Amino acid sequence: MTPDRKAELIIKRNDEARRKERLLAYTNFKELIAPLDCKGISYIVSPTELEFDNVRSASNIFDNFEFSDSGHLCSEVSPEKSESWSRLIDFDKYKDDWVFVYWKGESFCISIKFSDLTIVMENLCIDYHWDSYIFNPVSIWLIEFHHDGWVSYQPSRPQK
Repeated sequence: MTPDRKAELIIKRNDEARRKERLLAYTNFKELIAPLDCKGISYIVSPTELEFDNVRSASNIFDNFEFSDSGHLCSEVSPEKSESWSRLIDFDKYKDDWVFVYWKGESFCISIKFSDLTIVMENLCIDYHWDSYIFNPVSIWLIEFHHDGWVSYQPSRPQK
């Protein structure tokens, strides 16, 4: 076998392994968002194209927010924490906005109308025992659901 042919086979095998990993990740993700399907709520799934182990590397959308070294919203900028997201943000003001929901460690995210998300927010962002983030790309705010049970909100930092 020539070196070029050998390289082709290795690349093909690696591509197949990545496809299998992606399919498994998507299958697991669909279980996570099953409450949306059960309620007949519309949403769009997108690959996050990131490993969410460090939220600051997630996407340039997060460049608008201050994060601590541990990857959580910086408490100096987001001093308000609560056990309820509804205490931190005016639902009526944003109910018609589409938001993105990211889960730490997941390969996919969803975009969904904020009012639809609130119907199953407890199942998707609170009962799921990982960090999750709701990002509003229009009004530019971020809600973080921390695995320890607290919720924090941060508006976009002023642009310099």
